[in-house]
Amino acid sequence: MVLLAGAFPSARWAHWIRLTVSTPYQGYLAPDRRLLILQGMRAPAIAELLEEQGVIAEQELFVYYLRLNRMAHQVKAGAYNFSEPLTMQEVAKILVEGRIATLKMTFPEGWTASRCFRHLAAEGLGNYEEYMRLFEDRSLIPEYAEESQTLEGYLFPDTYSFPLDYDERQIVRTMRQRFDDLVWPEITAAAPKLSLQEIVTLASLVEKESGVREEQPLIASVFYNRLAKGMKLQCDPTVIYAEWLAKGRWDGKVNVSDLRRESPYNTYASPGLPPGPICNPGLSAVRAVLQPPRTRYLYFVSMNNGRHLFSADLETHNRAVQQYQRWQ
Repeated sequence: MVLLAGAFPSARWAHWIRLTVSTPYQGYLAPDRRLLILQGMRAPAIAELLEEQGVIAEQELFVYYLRLNRMAHQVKAGAYNFSEPLTMQEVAKILVEGRIATLKMTFPEGWTASRCFRHLAAEGLGNYEEYMRLFEDRSLIPEYAEESQTLEGYLFPDTYSFPLDYDERQIVRTMRQRFDDLVWPEITAAAPKLSLQEIVTLASLVEKESGVREEQPLIASVFYNRLAKGMKLQCDPTVIYAEWLAKGRWDGKVNVSDLRRESPYNTYASPGLPPGPICNPGLSAVRAVLQPPRTRYLYFVSMNNGRHLFSADLETHNRAVQQYQRWQ
């Protein structure tokens, strides 16, 4: 600040400048100010925006500070969040270092794309209708999943920090890229007989049926065994997904009419795998499908504690159903 002070003739002015630049702005207007610095914005326009939003006190002085310290052309474009009074020096450092404001969000394994999109929209990151339009955008669907018609299954469940200025397409691309980075290498290394679409579809069923991660390989083995014998998979979550496709919602119950619904996603009515995933599976479910254990199990029933009892024949399975599902 010696140079800055020396540029003014008065010691009184020099003192005021030093004080203004190095003291947190006492007129700070609100507990949280979110600003968007656009690409190509010049220093005066940035300073004007900061003063209008109550982040700094003197826009002319801020511009002078940037120019004197050769920062005027180093400000990074993006969304910034100011949550407390700061000095001009601190504000300038944030902008020059590009400390873009982000929102941390977690998407659990087993969420559908629609649920992810609703969560994003509820947090102010994009519009649900636009996300659903991108849901069927062929340019976003993996090139190596030619059979896929939507993004279902390919938005990797994880914790993300999204820049606040990201649009819907950038957010979807980020989640898609995480799938490419983490899941695709596992699949290619395993050299499976199933296609990518079939692997992710089967993994989505395993994800929705499993209450604990340790059981996922056993659940995968049941589905493989049923497919090998030509048995219908009879996976309840596929019935729920078929209802969502038909009505845009699920009423919270699996009724007899739901089991009979004509839909390629209803594995009670249609043989084989559904035409696509019913949720976004995690890495452990994918691994379970890639490396299932050899078992004779054809059935499993919930023991109402997050775990399942597995059976190799229908008689044993029916006894287990009577024991654990009498309340139904």
